[in-house]
Amino acid sequence: MPKVMIRRTDDGMTLYVAKQDLEEKIESIEHPGPGQWGGDIKLVDGSIFTVDVLPEEPSLPITIRAIRA
Repeated sequence: MPKVMIRRTDDGMTLYVAKQDLEEKIESIEHPGPGQWGGDIKLVDGSIFTVDVLPEEPSLPITIRAIRA
């Protein structure tokens, strides 16, 4: 289960996986808030990562464990 960093940029949000040297723009988040944040995160290249659902949107940047779906 790799750790990923999610951060906000001028163009939206990006997800970075250090061990794979992968940084890609986030296309969609399953639960974008308010009330819940996380779940399946789809990247513009078609990859999907799953993170735990949090009770509210965290302050970004955040490092969180993810599973590649």
